Parts: sequence; C-alpha cells; structure tokens
Amino acid sequence: MLWRKDIVIQCQSVSQYYTDVVVRGTEEWRLTGIYGEPRWENKHLMWEALRSLHGDLSLPWLVIGDSNEILYHYEKEGGRARSQS
Repeated sequence: MLWRKDIVIQCQSVSQYYTDVVVRGTEEWRLTGIYGEPRWENKHLMWEALRSLHGDLSLPWLVIGDSNEILYHYEKEGGRARSQS
C-alpha cells in the first residue's frame, strides 16, 4: 500500500478474499479491501471471512472493493440464471 510518510499502515491479516489493515495518523481506523469469490458455489467463503473480521472490530471500519455479488436478477448478464434468494 502506498501512503504518506506521516501515516502508518499496519497489516492485520491477509487472505485470498481480503487485506485487512489498521491506519494510524491523526486518528486510528481500520481498512479492509475485499475481492469476493467469483464462483457461485463458494460465495459463502468470502462472507464468512468478512464476518470473522467483524468480530475483531474495535475501531471505525471501512470496507472497500468488489464483493462479486448482485442484489437483483436484472444485474446479472449471461451465464445460468440464479435464485433471488
């Protein structure tokens, strides 16, 4: 991660789905960059990983990235149809 010299980035953990860091500057907060599992049968793995990080939450938390998830059928293009549930 590239950052300013007066900001300290401390890596907390890394997995195939996320990079989790604590940002220390004038304030301290947590930043998690995510990339969701693209295969439907494994989508739950990214959400479980994110839930496990939430348990360690004691700082303000910003989650950014791509969950590779859709909310509605009309957002999906191509491939097999997917259940709305």
